[in-house]
Amino acid sequence: MIIDNSLYLMKIGGRPNDATAWASLWAHTTQGYTSSIDLTTTSNRVIAEGGYVVFRIGTAFAQASGSSEWIIAVSAAATMGTDTVLWSSGTVAFGTLAAFTLNSIPWVVKLPRHFPLRYLAAGWYPTTAAFTAGTMDIFITPDAPYTQVGVK
Repeated sequence: MIIDNSLYLMKIGGRPNDATAWASLWAHTTQGYTSSIDLTTTSNRVIAEGGYVVFRIGTAFAQASGSSEWIIAVSAAATMGTDTVLWSSGTVAFGTLAAFTLNSIPWVVKLPRHFPLRYLAAGWYPTTAAFTAGTMDIFITPDAPYTQVGVK
């Protein structure tokens, strides 16, 4: 299986569509988004519809305190201005997120067969304090990287 840049929402170095670096993506306590994927592009739509979004840890997360929430959303705008949340992790305590090590996969999310809006992205919200370290790959794949038992 090959996943190219058009199916990455986030790569270790930053967002593939605009080259925004990790340091500036994590260093805030407001909603942050990955690059968005245009679902009207035929190849993207075919893999995304019924595929999976995989969240894979690169380097361990660090945060002064608090928790975070992770989402998958769609929007009519590439900037995700007004999003519709398709999936949410709910509140994740920092200690839980920090326990994941290199190449750990905290979430694999099954995508729907049809999307109500044009752009797809993942997002995060550190609810108390900004992340001070940590990296993550977030990408779409047609197959789950492990059995259905682990899929939420």
